[in-house]
Amino acid sequence: MPPNIEVDPPFHQFEFKGVDNRLIQDFSISNISVTDLQIGSIAVKGASDFRALEDNCSSTTRATNNSCKISVAYEPHTDATQTATLWINSDDPETPLTIPFCAGAYGSTTQETEVSPTNLDFGAEMVGNFSTQTEWIKTWTDGCGALIDQNKFKVSGAGASDFNISLKECYYAAWDDKTDKPNKTTYSTCQVNVKFLPVAPEGNKSAQLDYALNDPNLPTTPVPLIGVAVAASSAQPQLEVSASSLDFGDVVLYRSSPQNTITIKNIGNVNVVPTFKLTNSDTDSDLAVTDGDATAFAVIAGECAAQRVLFPGKSCSLAVQFAPQGTVGNKQANLVIAPDKPYTTTIALTGNSIEAMDCAEDKITIESSGSGYYWDSDEAWIRLNPTGSEPNRPTDQDVVRIKSYHTFLGPADANTVVKTLCIESGATLKSIDNQGTALSIRATDFIGNWGTILGQDGADETEPCPAVTAVGTGVCAKRGASVILKVGTFDSGNPLVNEGTIRAGKGGSGSQYAAAGGDAIVLGGNVLNKNIIQAGDGGDISGPLAGESGPGGLTQVLGNFGGSGYLRSEANTQIAAGNGGNCYYGATEPQMGGKGGDLRIMTTPDVYIDGGKHSAGKADHNCAKNRGDGRVGIDPNVISLAGANTRVDGGDIFIYGGPGWTLDLSNLSGTVITASGNITLAVGEGGTIDLRGSSGKLFNATGQISLFADNILLDDDKKLSDLIEASQIVVAQPR
Repeated sequence: MPPNIEVDPPFHQFEFKGVDNRLIQDFSISNISVTDLQIGSIAVKGASDFRALEDNCSSTTRATNNSCKISVAYEPHTDATQTATLWINSDDPETPLTIPFCAGAYGSTTQETEVSPTNLDFGAEMVGNFSTQTEWIKTWTDGCGALIDQNKFKVSGAGASDFNISLKECYYAAWDDKTDKPNKTTYSTCQVNVKFLPVAPEGNKSAQLDYALNDPNLPTTPVPLIGVAVAASSAQPQLEVSASSLDFGDVVLYRSSPQNTITIKNIGNVNVVPTFKLTNSDTDSDLAVTDGDATAFAVIAGECAAQRVLFPGKSCSLAVQFAPQGTVGNKQANLVIAPDKPYTTTIALTGNSIEAMDCAEDKITIESSGSGYYWDSDEAWIRLNPTGSEPNRPTDQDVVRIKSYHTFLGPADANTVVKTLCIESGATLKSIDNQGTALSIRATDFIGNWGTILGQDGADETEPCPAVTAVGTGVCAKRGASVILKVGTFDSGNPLVNEGTIRAGKGGSGSQYAAAGGDAIVLGGNVLNKNIIQAGDGGDISGPLAGESGPGGLTQVLGNFGGSGYLRSEANTQIAAGNGGNCYYGATEPQMGGKGGDLRIMTTPDVYIDGGKHSAGKADHNCAKNRGDGRVGIDPNVISLAGANTRVDGGDIFIYGGPGWTLDLSNLSGTVITASGNITLAVGEGGTIDLRGSSGKLFNATGQISLFADNILLDDDKKLSDLIEASQIVVAQPR
């Protein structure tokens, strides 16, 4: 028999007796199995007013009927209702065990419970097979009594022998949602995986999942469990797909086709478990990309992604889009549904990537004449095929080229408009001065950067600056120059491709007060980043007296400027905000570190981050105080962070999606998202957070991690705590 851990009490409500009045509760941890119990780490996670005192249990072995004690102290600094959890790791198969405790001035007077789904339907399963479904049970209350008791889940009813609980885990925290659910200040959420293992005879099977709250006087409603057992001799799994091939025709490089929808239907008499896998096609040796063309086709699983099992007679849809990125020519891939299954189906995907002529030689109308020139100077330019009526400088009708190894000082006018801007490899376009003047250009049709676009570093102060409010003026340090690139009109966006470097300037330094780093703003209708987009760091303090270093610059990348569009950031790339400036190493008075810059990645419909580092700016933590790390905000319809080397770092990190949207965090390993504050992952009603195939602590937050979604997809043997390291885990309905 495996070890079996028991904790007494399984829940505790601390009675609030005034601010700073400490209360202590002992918890007894026992081994109620005949096998020795190995207890690992024990931690108190949640509100900081709770902490562990005496711990005689961590890293010990307990024989049968042997117990140990751990004490928890509650020393409140507020009368607000608060929760925390005792996380106990052991070799009991059902650990970590989570023991909630709650405290506050208010008692439970009301409750709200939500079960999702309202019943667990397992479809039609062959006798001898099994399928697993996840039930999420959530409660809200204005006190402590309506928290779910993790130890009280059980299966009952006539068909109970066909179902069993394979995994369970509960999460507890304080949650204030004054808009939708006033007065509900605590919550609990439990993930319960139920397995359907039908045995003979075949036919309809039913049971129910029972649960209880910590207050036994509060009612609960069991969750119905239903399924159909099908004899192996009569099982016929079969899929029907609405198309065997999709041809997207000609699509210009860096653009994207409309989405084509495919419907998949289970026309057999038993469940199927379709998986969606885009693989390279090696049947044609004349492929333009030798390592395969799968990356040219975006598969958006949509409602199919949310299906653990496709029941007989049921269907789902997915969308496919052709978005060629690298080279021209015919592209081909296969969409393989349910590989390695007898009902596998393959859909051939084809499309022809044609040359993006935006920067072709015969399209250029004006080009740089050499290095060291100002944009607004006539001698800076050579006009090709002039008619004599055009000015010898770029207009909004020109296709502009900065030639290789030419270094150019950009326009002073923030409203500069061209048709197309092409910066060749080895070329540099930088801001006009070190006084904080931004490099701002809008192209109506296309921007292609294969060189370097720079905002100059801001000038250091020339004399001591009298106050932080004077930074940027007179003798004080000047801000780093921002880089602002836009492609399209306000009602129609066009592509921006960055294969070079886009970097804003560092803020100037000062003896007490330093300047901010420049912003990096990149706005297009379809944005492809294959290298670096970086805001400027804040300026440093150069003297020992009290002062404040400069804040880091903002980085904002938008893929749907003027309309819908995608944003792609490929492997080994970097999109980062600026770090806050440094304090003086030998400071004799307290100094404040500038805030790290924010990172915003936004587009509709899709964001694809296939590897690379994406980070907000960090504050200098060597300062006496600092204003904190920057925040990360990612706001698409569909977001994929499924690249093998993807990293997202920041202070607070927010990743949002709308109704029916998918956050794809599948098939990842190691730490992908790290926050010095909180992490929030939220999709709208009907949306999905897909964590299948992932392993390791994907999310690491000093604060709490909150997941708001109707559908959270995990492997059958995975709990959220397997993938999350945080002070608290919050799971709730979409918002």
